[in-house]
Amino acid sequence: MNPLKSLFGRAEVTPRPDLAEFAGGTPGPRMLLVDAATPPAAEAAIVAFPGAVLQSHGPDAREGLPILEDDGRRLPATPGGWDRIVLLDVVDGVVHPAFALTAAAEALAPDGRLVLLQQVAPDDIDARGAWNALQRLRDPRHTWTPTRRQVRALASDAGFVRENEALWDEDARMTDSVRPETEALLRTYVVALESSGLITDGVTSVRRLGLVLRPR
Repeated sequence: MNPLKSLFGRAEVTPRPDLAEFAGGTPGPRMLLVDAATPPAAEAAIVAFPGAVLQSHGPDAREGLPILEDDGRRLPATPGGWDRIVLLDVVDGVVHPAFALTAAAEALAPDGRLVLLQQVAPDDIDARGAWNALQRLRDPRHTWTPTRRQVRALASDAGFVRENEALWDEDARMTDSVRPETEALLRTYVVALESSGLITDGVTSVRRLGLVLRPR
């Protein structure tokens, strides 16, 4: 059961695809997986892309996607460029996402593809506010949670064309990952959201968007 489904409205939700097949590339050393997801959300992606080069995204990393436009950091280079760069919940972990996506394109091979696996928020503004507040308590790296439409627009603004798209739901236990400084508040908030139907037995459903993009 997805307690958030009614808030998202009608959409083409399907079972989670085979991620390696969806990305359209052979997992291996020419694939870069950039992980900014709140644990344990990255586990499925790590399993799906065996042999990929893993990089954690965060403000303290020396290499990675630029968080601001005047941020000089870039993704690690590989000879000839990366065949696939997979960004897991990175769009909401940067201040200027269109600039970050453009910087990611610089690290791709000439025929490479950028794959976004991104948690998305409901279009309903009240539900989106509740979801963003909850996510900030769980993981301060995420500044906001975009909607499906916003992620599509960001990709277009950054000069990408969509080649493949999928939308699916994943269960998430809100207290699987807690911060000591916000744990008490998070647990109180979870109880409050359970009374509204957003969370059931400590579990909610995260809607995730997958996009395979090629630079124009």
